[in-house]
Amino acid sequence: MAVTPPAAQPAWATAPDRPSSVSGDRQEGPAAPSVVRRDVRITAADGVVLAAEVHRPEHPGVRPLLVVPGAWISLPTHEVASARRLRALAASGYVVVAYDPRGFRRSGGSVDMAGPEDAGDVSRVIDWAVAHAGADPSRIGLLAESYGAAVSLNAAAFDPRVKAVAALSGWTDLVGSQ
Repeated sequence: MAVTPPAAQPAWATAPDRPSSVSGDRQEGPAAPSVVRRDVRITAADGVVLAAEVHRPEHPGVRPLLVVPGAWISLPTHEVASARRLRALAASGYVVVAYDPRGFRRSGGSVDMAGPEDAGDVSRVIDWAVAHAGADPSRIGLLAESYGAAVSLNAAAFDPRVKAVAALSGWTDLVGSQ
């Protein structure tokens, strides 16, 4: 699995991990778990660069992984991938990798309509998380809504490492669903 070399990454991608609390910038009481957030770039099999953010508990250890492919659009009410929700999942013990699918927002490439390139990208994100973020290769789940849900369902059909999918408002074949 290829990850863009650090020298070629922008400053935001190589910045040190930044601890934050589940509620934002402050702790809620003495026992509030601390979460580390980091922006990264993950290179897909065909060289497309995917923009991602990693949220994980501050203390090291191998943890279950949740991959969160983004929806078609991001709205203020976008619940699944909100930063607060991702931090809460990480505070609960997960490594969470949320990313913009190819052709969307900060990621390169062209939209694949939840096709084979998108499914392959999920596998690359899993590879990256296992190699670099302390993700447990035997406990992998996908969580997404809308377009990301379609990507998740199709990826799970081809990657046997995926053990669970939470697909909200998803589809698997947009043309066939009409």
